[in-house]
Amino acid sequence: TLTVKGRIKGAYSVWNKMRYGEREFGSIKDLMALRVVLDVPRRAIESDSAYRMRSEAYCYHTMKVIRSMESLCCDDNTGKVKDFIAFPKANGYQSLHTIVHW
Repeated sequence: TLTVKGRIKGAYSVWNKMRYGEREFGSIKDLMALRVVLDVPRRAIESDSAYRMRSEAYCYHTMKVIRSMESLCCDDNTGKVKDFIAFPKANGYQSLHTIVHW
């Protein structure tokens, strides 16, 4: 199952980025974001490692499809991907982040 949700960055969050990140409004890249969540069902007889590998493969494939869409053009951030699957955060958080423009 694939779920897509959108969000618009709140004014307070934008203000914090401008204040503490010393950025101008026009340089903030994530004013609007889409979150694509994959729910990969586990097969009846599947080891933990096999399930993890298959789930990760679906994530990378989904990212490849999104980035290959001709209607999405990228600027200087082309190719920039934050890969928290290969390099999870200390708290176990795993995801892929990228920047696209339309």
